[in-house]
Amino acid sequence: MMNFNADLSLSKAIDNLEAEYGVFSAKDLKLEDVVPADDPDYQIILRVRQGTTGDLNNESQINRLKKLMAIDTRIKFLAKNLECSESAISHLFTQRPDLVKLRRRYKHDYTRIIVVDSQSGRKKIYDTPHRAAKAMGIKTDRLKYLLTTRNNPPLVYEHLQAKRYLWYKLDGGLM
Repeated sequence: MMNFNADLSLSKAIDNLEAEYGVFSAKDLKLEDVVPADDPDYQIILRVRQGTTGDLNNESQINRLKKLMAIDTRIKFLAKNLECSESAISHLFTQRPDLVKLRRRYKHDYTRIIVVDSQSGRKKIYDTPHRAAKAMGIKTDRLKYLLTTRNNPPLVYEHLQAKRYLWYKLDGGLM
């Protein structure tokens, strides 16, 4: 279900309708009698009334969710990009165990770090960014900053490169 209050689209729609048609409080009048059905602001109100503000059960949305999980597995990130509430995402995870399994795998791979030495050609996978930073001889905060770059990560000491293992696998082993 889309959260209309997060981006204030419901409030904006009501304000637009009040500005265009005025405020009326007659008990005999209904909004449907005054506002034309094709008004975009009225359509937002209708979707909220009917509860059809977004559907995460169709396969295209689930495929999009899977692609977004490859980038970041946080529910807040997923809800923001799918324009729905965090509770809708959580509810979807309770309904679909395959998504839970995929998210668990992505979370595990997202925390792992692969370090490539361009001089010797060695690749080593570390469980945490802290261990990778310690092995590279840099501070953990600096490594976390370097890990924000998915494509062509910068060199450390002119021969070491670090990348999230999930991104490394999804990019086909490319640094």
